[in-house]
Amino acid sequence: MSQDWGDMPKIKVEGFDSKGFSTEIEQAKKEFKSEDNQETLGGYDASEYTEIHEENQDSSDLSDLYSSSDKKISLFSVHKKNIIIAIAILLLIILPIVYHFAYDYIQILLYKEELNTPNVVVQQYKETPIYATSEAIGLITPDASVDVVSRASGYLQSTMFKEGDFVQKGQLLFKIEPNELQIAVRSAQASVAQAKALYVNSLQELNRANELIKENFISRSDYDGIVAQSNSSKATLDAAEQELARAKLNLSYSNIYSPLTGKAGKIALSNGNFVGLQTVLVNIAKTSPICVSFSIKSADVIRLKTDNDGKFDLSTAKVELILADNTKYPYTGKINFSDNMIASDAATLSLKAVFDNPNNILVPGDYVKVIVTATTPSNHILLPHAVVSGDAINGYYVWCVVDGKTVKKNIKILSSQLNDWIIESGVSESDYIIVEADSNIDMDDMKVIVKDKL
Repeated sequence: MSQDWGDMPKIKVEGFDSKGFSTEIEQAKKEFKSEDNQETLGGYDASEYTEIHEENQDSSDLSDLYSSSDKKISLFSVHKKNIIIAIAILLLIILPIVYHFAYDYIQILLYKEELNTPNVVVQQYKETPIYATSEAIGLITPDASVDVVSRASGYLQSTMFKEGDFVQKGQLLFKIEPNELQIAVRSAQASVAQAKALYVNSLQELNRANELIKENFISRSDYDGIVAQSNSSKATLDAAEQELARAKLNLSYSNIYSPLTGKAGKIALSNGNFVGLQTVLVNIAKTSPICVSFSIKSADVIRLKTDNDGKFDLSTAKVELILADNTKYPYTGKINFSDNMIASDAATLSLKAVFDNPNNILVPGDYVKVIVTATTPSNHILLPHAVVSGDAINGYYVWCVVDGKTVKKNIKILSSQLNDWIIESGVSESDYIIVEADSNIDMDDMKVIVKDKL
């Protein structure tokens, strides 16, 4: 602890005042150095001062001894005080710097932690009434399809339509050259006339025989012969008439008409070719209404029935079509055929639905997506495809936030509806599901910052 010079303990020598004497010496030195008083100092001349100084030399040596000791103590105190002051000044300079460095470091750590903490947006999803559906690929088939064949032989005389035309039922399509058929008709007519003449003559003979037999003018055997001849003539006439009818029918076959309303296909023969019996000339397909054949999984059949309280009737289901350009067909259909058993090789049930096709948008042979919808709904949560992670092999899951940390929840997907998954189980309406994150979420118990709740 530092001490001033005046605070130091006073050392007294008997008969000598060191403090006073030192003061006189200092005063004498000052006067001695003065230019105006080089010879006299404090009222003494130089010789006198010398004598006094010599007399007190011994006392001065003792005073210098104590003065030197006091100076050492004073210097030590001054150094100690300076060191303390320097340390204080150093601390005043260093402490703020250390504080700021420490503060900045802590802030960096906190910012780094905040920077590494994902910001997420969460959303709760409510249950929605969902009509159970089943999707399949269907083949468009005509409601009816007929191969137009020739029923009479002859050369093809003319074709009354173009390939690909829509034709009406009863419309004339082809003409086969009728000459030979007409000749056959006339020949049959002649045979009928001849048979009719013989039959008339036999009737006349029979009438006469009837009169004669009454008088026993002819024998019974002759009468029986006349009756048999009349019956034979009648049979010959009937046969001739049947041949005439056949000839006329064959003649009618020379004009070939469309058996139904539909679209004509490719014409098999051009005009001038010989047409034999049962030659296929063209195919006519009925396009309105039109059918779509498809198969659905047996599991879907059970699910459709379950969602309808077990009362699901396939004939009442709504059937919709998605065309090749991903547009929806404007008309809904009805199932008009259901197979009587599940196909064992594919575990599917074959179905057929019928659709109106007034604008002939549906073309036989094309493929469409078929969506079968139940008549009553059940409640399910819908999740966008982008929210759900996983695959069909390893399973699907979503990330939720519970108490500021991530929780992985495995889900079971029922089916897909447009851009959403229909969830069968795994999440509820109370779950906060992560829909957006500024960094990858890949583990449970990750601390996250909920940026927004949708």
